[in-house]
Amino acid sequence: MTIETLITLVILAIIAVAIFYIISVWVYKRAPANMGFIRTGFGGTKVCLGQGAMVFPVFHDITWVSLETIKLIVSRSRDQAILTADKIRVDVVAELYAHVGHSEDDLLTASRSLGEKTFDADNIRNLLEAKIISALRSYAATKTLTELHENRDLFAKDIKAHVMESFSANGLLLEEVTIVTMEQT
Repeated sequence: MTIETLITLVILAIIAVAIFYIISVWVYKRAPANMGFIRTGFGGTKVCLGQGAMVFPVFHDITWVSLETIKLIVSRSRDQAILTADKIRVDVVAELYAHVGHSEDDLLTASRSLGEKTFDADNIRNLLEAKIISALRSYAATKTLTELHENRDLFAKDIKAHVMESFSANGLLLEEVTIVTMEQT
C-alpha cells in the first residue's frame, strides 16, 4: 500500500465520520429532563423519556409532552356557586396540581389524549373542569357550610379521590388539591 493510498483512505474516513456526525446532529432528538416525546412512524411507536432517538423527517413524527407540574385553578362563584346541604350558596376556588406521569405508559397515554396540550394549563383545565366541578358539587351537597369550613382538608382529599381516575385516564398524576377560598355568596 502506497502512502498516497493511505492518505486517501484516511481523508475518506475523516469525511465519512464528518458526514455521519452532521447527519446524526440533524436527525437525533434528545428528551430533556422536563419533557418526553413519542416517535411514531417507520419502525413503530417509541417512547422517549430521559433518552433520545433517531427521528428521520420523512419517516417519523414526534409529539412532545411536558412533564412539568401544571396548576389548574377552578372557580365557582355567584350564579355558578356550589350549593351545600343546608341550601347555602358557596363561592369556591380550588387549585389542583398535576403532572404527566413519569412512566412510558403515562407518557404514551398523555400523548394520545392530550398531545401538546400538556404545555398549556388552560387547555387541560377546559378538558377536566366539568369533572372537577361535579366532584366539588357532589361533596358540598352532602355537607353543611360549617362542616365544609371545619373540614377543608377532608374536602380537598375527597375531591382528589373523585377526580384522580379522570386524571390518570389522560396520563396525568394528581399531586395535590387545595381549597383556596370558600365564602358564602
